[in-house]
Amino acid sequence: MSPLQITLLLLLFILVSGLTWTLIGFVVSLRPMVVAGLRGDPDFIRREAVQQMLGLSERLSPVLRPITPDSASKLDWLASPLRLRLIRAGFRGPSAAPIYFVSKLLSAGFLAMLAILGASLVKWDLPAALAGLLMATAIGLGFYLPDLLLRARTAERQQRILEQLPDSLDLMRICLEAGLGLDAAILRVSQEFRTVCPPLYQELNTVTLELRAGSSRNDALRHFSARTGLQQVNSLVSTLIQSDRFGTGIADAIRIHAEHLRSERRMKAEEAAAKIATKLLFPLIFCIFPALLLVLVGPAGITVQQHLSPEMPSR
Repeated sequence: MSPLQITLLLLLFILVSGLTWTLIGFVVSLRPMVVAGLRGDPDFIRREAVQQMLGLSERLSPVLRPITPDSASKLDWLASPLRLRLIRAGFRGPSAAPIYFVSKLLSAGFLAMLAILGASLVKWDLPAALAGLLMATAIGLGFYLPDLLLRARTAERQQRILEQLPDSLDLMRICLEAGLGLDAAILRVSQEFRTVCPPLYQELNTVTLELRAGSSRNDALRHFSARTGLQQVNSLVSTLIQSDRFGTGIADAIRIHAEHLRSERRMKAEEAAAKIATKLLFPLIFCIFPALLLVLVGPAGITVQQHLSPEMPSR
């Protein structure tokens, strides 16, 4: 093996060993939470998870702060597009932005190392220009991979919130008609959806905490819309703010909005069902139809060829 291959294998071994020991340490740190789960103590699990995240953030923040841009370290998360993307994906800790940049660097270096190692192991004699293009492609994919994962997690989280939003509005309307105020209704709904939809519970609980901290209701609701990034939540927030400003019935506005969300969800389901026939057309043409044609026409074609070519020996 060449010295380059030995160096790459050594670096790969160090990287995999470090990731393995990190994973082992993380699993060992989860032992108290597992024991509490077996005992049926969910409050201890939540407290332990919060302490683990806070401890990890405190350990990583001083180390990762130098590589974090100043825009990602602003206190106003609305002024930082990166922090807003991370919050929409559910990452709110102070070390979320540094870990994001470190993951981009590690993934880019790992893919570049794999590209060089693979090319050297299969003994490709690549020109310098093609090798540079391969390296640049691997680095580009590595930088873009965390963005894809972040986008997928954001979409999954938004979908979970959107699925449970009509039911939460119905419960909020019931609380309002029972005599509770809007702030108390939001708190009650967040408690009911703690296990049903944790992302929605997290967002509504944050609204409650902002209200307790002295923020106005309009600002807390607007922050709720910005954290989710959903147009349906933005419409809901606008409806609540206008109903509160003009003194109209909030319960009726919430009921109408919940019915609108269900109608929209039903139309999306019908649209997806109508697209099934078109989506099945391409697999049928390129995968199933050639095999079916070979089975049906193949024997007849062989027979025709044998009759047209008598000199060809039959099998």
